[in-house]
Amino acid sequence: MEKRVDPADGVAYTFKDISAFYARQYSQQEIQQYWNQRCKPVFKREAVEDPPWQHLEKAKVSFCPDPKTLGVKFTAIYEKTPEDSKAFASVNAGNGKKLKVGGGTINLQFAQELQAAAGHDPYAYSPAHEGLLRAATKSGLRAGLIPAGPGVELPAWLEGAFLYLGPTNTEAEEVAADPGRAGLVILDMFEKNSRPYHAQNVAMVYTVGPSRSDEADDDTFLSKVRQVGRNVVMACHDYNAQLPPGASSIDKMRLCLVSGGKFAGRVPKEEVARQLVLGVLDAQLADSSSPEALPEVQFAYDTDVFRGWAADGIAEVWLW
Repeated sequence: MEKRVDPADGVAYTFKDISAFYARQYSQQEIQQYWNQRCKPVFKREAVEDPPWQHLEKAKVSFCPDPKTLGVKFTAIYEKTPEDSKAFASVNAGNGKKLKVGGGTINLQFAQELQAAAGHDPYAYSPAHEGLLRAATKSGLRAGLIPAGPGVELPAWLEGAFLYLGPTNTEAEEVAADPGRAGLVILDMFEKNSRPYHAQNVAMVYTVGPSRSDEADDDTFLSKVRQVGRNVVMACHDYNAQLPPGASSIDKMRLCLVSGGKFAGRVPKEEVARQLVLGVLDAQLADSSSPEALPEVQFAYDTDVFRGWAADGIAEVWLW
């Protein structure tokens, strides 16, 4: 049944819903005119297939424990001591307007921690990120990983930066054209002497998630959330697959609930978590992905919403 967006609140409704809501204020003719002229049709995306479950053994997933059991309130962005021998990166849910580090929520936490633990100037990230996107756009957007060229000025504490917009040229162009830049990923690779706490914290995976208030309906919002889950994994996969000489790989990536909380509106956090998980699996189980290049995805603790969804039938196969 067709839905259209009511400009009064930005939410998609059926004509029946619109008619019932405005019945006491307007005539049926006026409501029909409002529907035809003012309410915008919802953009319909193609159906998205499930991940290829037959390849579930390829998945590399783990879960952070409840931080309260460790005597803290929140899952750490970067561990102060190594958990294992793996090179580690943490996902930052960034800001689509200026691609900055700082502001609010976890983006602010990244700014504070990178400054305190590694001496980074958070304000220097925005011009570097914008410069990388601008240079990529000027040279012609393309699929896959795009390294920062000599024309992109990077802060001294970065040994490299890489842009990822999607696995196809069409998707890369769509992400770049998205007003909120949802789905964009930038790998900020730290210089060896500028890593927070210890040498194994090698990178920040900067991404931009969608905001429900910017999207026509829940389905479009959630499809973009899933895209984020896929793109953060594929960016790291492609980086590992073409690892520059002498550079550190990304063996483990910690993923928070991107687009959760206030950014999800009324969409339950369980559904946001589900789409992020499906996006991760889209990347990890794809025929084109190399098991050796795939990073382990470690889900941050958020009332155990990630583990809770996984426990609905596939946890025994892909808990790693």
